[in-house]
Amino acid sequence: MKREPLRIAARPAFSNESTNPYNSLLYRAVSSAGPVVVREHKYSMLPWECDILHLHWPEFDVVPRSLRPLDVLKKLFVWTWLLSARAMGVKIVWTAHNTFGHD
Repeated sequence: MKREPLRIAARPAFSNESTNPYNSLLYRAVSSAGPVVVREHKYSMLPWECDILHLHWPEFDVVPRSLRPLDVLKKLFVWTWLLSARAMGVKIVWTAHNTFGHD
């Protein structure tokens, strides 16, 4: 019986390869281990398009940089997306690389 591939959406997956190869090396290794599809996560994708959402440095996605209405609205959208994904059974994984951000 053929298994459906596991769909992993990662942020970032491959987009930061030139500055930090860790993520792309990780996801290439994961993809070669079995029936897995890894793609770059964008919040424009629908929550049910992935089985697992793997976030690196989520503070950039969920904490507003300012109190400007547009910044706050963007972060509210991200929180709504994440809560919707959880409600639909998407597993959310957060990798903590450092205790405090440094970039």
